[in-house]
Amino acid sequence: MFIFDGRSQSGEVSQSIVDQWCRRILLRGDPAWTAILRPGRLDVLSFEIHGKDVATSIESIAPDSGGLTRFIHDVRSGAADLPRRAYLKDLLSESMRQAVDLGVSHIDAVSLVGWGLFWRFLVDRDLLVGKTPDAIADGANSWTDCLSTKGRALKTLKWLEGTFNGGLLPFETSPKEYAPEVFSQVLGNIAAGATPQGQLRLPTDWDEINFSHVPVGLLSEVYEAFATTLDAPNAKKTSIHYTPQHIAEFVVGEALSAIRDIDRPRVLDPAVGAGVFLISTFRHLVQREWERTGTRPKRRQIRRILSNQLSAFDVDKRALRLTQLGLYLTALELDPSPTPVEDLKFDDLESVLRLRDEIDGSLAGVAKEDAGQFDLVVGNPPWTGHDNAAKRRWVSNTGKAILGRLDSESSSFDLPDANPDLAFLWRAGEWAKPKGQIALVIHARWLFGLSERLLKARSRIFTAFNVTGVLNGAALRQTRVWPNVTAPFCLVFARNEVAPENGAFQFVNPFVEADDTKEQTVLRVDWADAQVVPHEEVRSTPWILKVRFRGDPLARRAFETLRAVGVPLGNYLDGLKPGLRFRNGYQVGGKAGTQQSARQMHGMPDLKDTDADEFLVTTSELPKFKRKTLLFPRDQAIYKSPLLLVRQTIPADPLRPRALRTESPVAFHESFHGISFSGVTSGADHARLLQILLQSQISPFVSLLMDARFGVERDTIYQESLDAIPVIPLDRLSDGQLAQMRQISKEMEGGLGDAHFERLNTFVFDLYGLGNLERQAIEDTLQTRGPTSASVERAVTPPDIKERAVFIAALKNSLDDVLQASNLQATIEEVSIRTIPWRVLSIATRSTPRKSLSVDALLKEADESGASLVVVPVSKSHVYVGLPDRYRYWTRTQAVLLAHDLLGGPFGDG
Repeated sequence: MFIFDGRSQSGEVSQSIVDQWCRRILLRGDPAWTAILRPGRLDVLSFEIHGKDVATSIESIAPDSGGLTRFIHDVRSGAADLPRRAYLKDLLSESMRQAVDLGVSHIDAVSLVGWGLFWRFLVDRDLLVGKTPDAIADGANSWTDCLSTKGRALKTLKWLEGTFNGGLLPFETSPKEYAPEVFSQVLGNIAAGATPQGQLRLPTDWDEINFSHVPVGLLSEVYEAFATTLDAPNAKKTSIHYTPQHIAEFVVGEALSAIRDIDRPRVLDPAVGAGVFLISTFRHLVQREWERTGTRPKRRQIRRILSNQLSAFDVDKRALRLTQLGLYLTALELDPSPTPVEDLKFDDLESVLRLRDEIDGSLAGVAKEDAGQFDLVVGNPPWTGHDNAAKRRWVSNTGKAILGRLDSESSSFDLPDANPDLAFLWRAGEWAKPKGQIALVIHARWLFGLSERLLKARSRIFTAFNVTGVLNGAALRQTRVWPNVTAPFCLVFARNEVAPENGAFQFVNPFVEADDTKEQTVLRVDWADAQVVPHEEVRSTPWILKVRFRGDPLARRAFETLRAVGVPLGNYLDGLKPGLRFRNGYQVGGKAGTQQSARQMHGMPDLKDTDADEFLVTTSELPKFKRKTLLFPRDQAIYKSPLLLVRQTIPADPLRPRALRTESPVAFHESFHGISFSGVTSGADHARLLQILLQSQISPFVSLLMDARFGVERDTIYQESLDAIPVIPLDRLSDGQLAQMRQISKEMEGGLGDAHFERLNTFVFDLYGLGNLERQAIEDTLQTRGPTSASVERAVTPPDIKERAVFIAALKNSLDDVLQASNLQATIEEVSIRTIPWRVLSIATRSTPRKSLSVDALLKEADESGASLVVVPVSKSHVYVGLPDRYRYWTRTQAVLLAHDLLGGPFGDG
């Protein structure tokens, strides 16, 4: 929060002054609140942006009210940050587009605009003290004039190059060859100084931006975002994703804190982009030197850090030029005495920023001079965009030393796919020093896959590296925590050494916290979302990370009960008839591939282009199959009845058919997994039972805790997950259960209502022998930890009075079940705490006088722990418990877990 002093002795501070203060913060682009300190209160302002206009909303916070906590912890506090970045990016885009339209190459356009920004940085930050415009460019009457014509601009560029050295932003074509309009229309526009303060709105041109208020890190982030649009086809092909500054800051801060014992660490970003990670690292290293020595680093120390402790690779010249500009500006920004300007010469950064060959880039074999040289390897490497030939080269280029950590598996080492992010992780093991730190932002696909290749890939990583932490951002993929990136991401932290025996890592799974997922812009890590996972669990249990991501301890217990009682669906089917399994439906195909004759399917009822919303499909009402050819017609036996068809996509509405039955043959398409029970004894009953099991809460619950796509990237599931769902075989049903199953199936043919769905679930839960806690855990998990918008909304909505009463009753019952052995019982009361987004419970086990708790004490505890559960013991028999005011923390399952924690903690010996 940026706080301005509004305690004017001459009276109320004017609105124009407040607008100036707000404009400074608006230009910074930080996801922060602006506050004005007035006598007796603090006014907290947030920005509301409507087009180009900006309005401020104010909430006054009286002293000791505790209301400030809501602003500090608001995950939407960066909402105004996104339009600001967009406007800056649009200015960059427009300037570079103008340069390109006037004949400047894309690469040189980056250098040209970079020089303009560098000039504005010097001017707006008053670094040209003692200089006059005409001394730099003859005939210039102002700093703007220095770049507004070709002649003066060439003289200014020559002066800049001579003054700062270092090969900053070189040109492939001499600027002398550019048309005069390049300077008047592009550089002249950028050079125009900031105009007097006008109304509070977003900047629409360069003269409305004051670079003394714009952090260099923001420029780098905006530049990187722009670079992905400058060459959009190539950016998409090579999977270039700009990294939000707040994520880069988090990764760098965590990674450097893990090597605190190293005085002057060397850091490599092997896919540097516009330098967001490297610039953040630069700032952290200067701060680290300051803390180490106790004195602020001077220019010589700052330049030493720049030249000796930072390294970067990239295949794009533009990226390296942008990084170079960012590093130079950061060095000037950090300089305690950045004048006179003649003393600010830089060393050449060719040894720091290195261009890699475009074929394999950083994934070529590691050069001897780079092997084992870095204390930290950090960054956001590309995630997608290559072919199997490239993958084979990456595998071949992987060094024997790092592969030797796999022992007998080293000779069979392979990568799971042709995506380069995991290849960068393996290469980082060669760049980093022994026991050095690795911190990369990569796609989260590798965490959850159940295929053999992904199981091997995951096991190898958790064998060859001492993974110390993984932050899984899959639940945040459709928020603005990372704008324009819908793929699930993760942050991986590892020590460059073989995984130790009995090793473990911190697995963090942040969930959506904003009422509207599109409003969440801040990545916040709650301790409630973190857990310690042994490396061996990852190596031995394929679905362990997915289970820990989407399930709490009681949900995991229910999941294990289902697996222990049921039989994997794939095994069950194979036992009915060897080779019986789900098959994918026909595929039409596009221009690729060879079409095959589909004449044998002519006249069959066809599901394609129909709603298919019946539990028992009326095949006589379906259109007839007419296509002459298909890419994959499939074996005609898969279309025979009795037929069970399961949607790949799990419907958000639990009453809508997940599985369909047909009693006559039907052609189904690739959106279904189908199984024909033709020739299977009691095939119709097998289809009915499986339809009921798959329609129940069991099926989406197991998929949520197991499948690599559902709840990670899409609402579809893999066939291997479908095969792994534990089912109750038909021959286990008693005569009474068989009759009940047939009755439920018959009722489903007319549609499914709430009461019918409840009976269906009760029947299924009884088949598995689930206890009440396990049944409740399944229901609460689907309600509050699922990927659907309804589940997310349910999770973040404040609990109403009835829901809180249910929670309190469940908490009391769970406590009393144990306390009664000591002739004790719990008394629970809700404590009023005014407007903060928390609720407090007073819990006592004895009738002795209780101490009151001030709100300040609770908030202090919450602030210091950074937690989503606060327990404040005031005696051995009395505690105060604080919980966020979101339903996710107020389910009956959470009440049972809270009781367990209290009985094992503050009430354990009371």
